[in-house]
Amino acid sequence: PSRSKWDLKLAPGGLVDIEFVIQHAILTAAADVPGAIIPTSMDAIRAIANAGRLSPGDAAVLAEGLSFQLNLQQALRIAAGDGFEPEKASAGLKSWLANHLAMKDFSALEARLDVIQSAVAALRTVKLGPLPTEPPPAAV
Repeated sequence: PSRSKWDLKLAPGGLVDIEFVIQHAILTAAADVPGAIIPTSMDAIRAIANAGRLSPGDAAVLAEGLSFQLNLQQALRIAAGDGFEPEKASAGLKSWLANHLAMKDFSALEARLDVIQSAVAALRTVKLGPLPTEPPPAAV
């Protein structure tokens, strides 16, 4: 389980969720989509979407989630190590992170992360089902 949304690898809607959705799409497409097995995640998203196995919207959610969270993960590792806690971070660090990710301020960065992780988690639930720690989706 993740410590917080800042645990970008394990948080719901984080990097592991993205990789699981990509790997599932690769496995289900591999038999009849030449070139579906691609080792880089971003290229795999493009190939699977081009083959019609991911909608353009789903591909955009995965690509944006992957890009944004990898960029943020690298910035956090450089500036704060593995245990980033925003309530303990300096105003300067928060400002640097926001600027690094082209956000107007840290609140905007945090809001963008929330939107991205929520979209990825929702897609993961649709494609693979809920996590054991989540309630099952509501019946429609």
